[in-house]
Amino acid sequence: MKHTSLATITIGLCLHLASGAHAQSTVTWGVSAGMNKYTEANMKLVGPEIGLHARGVNVFPNTNWVLEGDVLLGRQNYTSTSTGSMRNVGNVETRWRVMGEIAPDIGWSTGLAWHTLWNDLQGIATDSSGNTYSGYQRSARQVWLPIRWTPTQASSFELGTLITGKHTSALSQADPAAYTDITNKQKRGTYLQASVALGLPNGDSLSPFVRLTHLSTSDVVTMGGKNWTEPNNRRLQAGVIWQFVSP
Repeated sequence: MKHTSLATITIGLCLHLASGAHAQSTVTWGVSAGMNKYTEANMKLVGPEIGLHARGVNVFPNTNWVLEGDVLLGRQNYTSTSTGSMRNVGNVETRWRVMGEIAPDIGWSTGLAWHTLWNDLQGIATDSSGNTYSGYQRSARQVWLPIRWTPTQASSFELGTLITGKHTSALSQADPAAYTDITNKQKRGTYLQASVALGLPNGDSLSPFVRLTHLSTSDVVTMGGKNWTEPNNRRLQAGVIWQFVSP
């Protein structure tokens, strides 16, 4: 997925949320700041990220569905035991959810979620001996089943199970003569997020959150006489969202 296409989709959905705020609809906006740490067995990406968040209630007429969106922009440092390090790696993550109540009396809801990830490792990584390695861009598209428990108005816990996912590695950017781009299928993954809303005197809120995502090793793709997989990985994100209701 090209970065321009991802940006177009992101902007379009944000505008849809805003335009959907007719008389009986409410859109809660939020901006966030936090940290993102992604780890594999032999590498990690760590750095700050900022986010834009939206939650539209009554966007869909005559239903209890809620439309939610998160757009996260990060700048990370890459380190690997085999290919050295690289600074200022761009990272764009989006999440879109349609949620509906299944047991409103006790705070349970579920729905469907679409996640995307774009990671710009294109560039030159350098190890401690001065050897250089060419990088490449990575992107992912995933469908998730989220289940949320909101026991109080101030606390929320969400568990997600991966339904299906695809991860594309643009290996041709590293060496077009030797590699072609590959896409691995991801079948197993989970995430868990917890947050608490701290009310402010003006009606806004600050919501600290922590989120842990795990994806198991993908399928195997053969290219150039080698087998390629997207390895088992984990992502830890933590931060604070300032939430406010649009006028």
